[in-house]
Amino acid sequence: DGGVSGVYILTSDVTDVMVAERRALFLAEHDELTTLPNRATFQFAVGKALDQSTRDSSQFAVIFVDVDRFKVINDTLGHAAGDHLLQELASRMKHVVRGRDLVARMGGDEMCLLLHDVRDASHASEIAERILGALRVPVELRSGIQHHVTVSAGIAVFPQDGTDVETLLRHADIAMYRAKAAGR
Repeated sequence: DGGVSGVYILTSDVTDVMVAERRALFLAEHDELTTLPNRATFQFAVGKALDQSTRDSSQFAVIFVDVDRFKVINDTLGHAAGDHLLQELASRMKHVVRGRDLVARMGGDEMCLLLHDVRDASHASEIAERILGALRVPVELRSGIQHHVTVSAGIAVFPQDGTDVETLLRHADIAMYRAKAAGR
């Protein structure tokens, strides 16, 4: 009987190691809080989109999204409320984008979207408006209390706004800060 329980323990240990390895691989490519792809994964995906769009002469867009006054939420309601807000916004964005599109957390309260196959900047703006509309719905951050949260977003479209990952992200970020400065 001692041998059988020893096999069980060995199997259990191997299973624990495999679970830990899968988790480590997941966290190498994803944000732990939101489970969205992380910055590195997003940049890799934009690089692949650049290659594909260059080959087939298509366009895609990068949208940079930032939660307005996020520090105030963390400072007044606590980090748990801020975490819940980020999880809720991530979930809403994932449900609004099309199947091939990608939502990622870049860090802090910043998220990015990769929109494949956009016809032009106005098409990217239409998709961005649908996303922003989903984010305008109040979020319950404390039991029973609804909070209206706003976000600012900036869009960059390949190839007119940049032909490499860094330039596209920088231009989307600049556009987002202009939106913020113009009144969110």
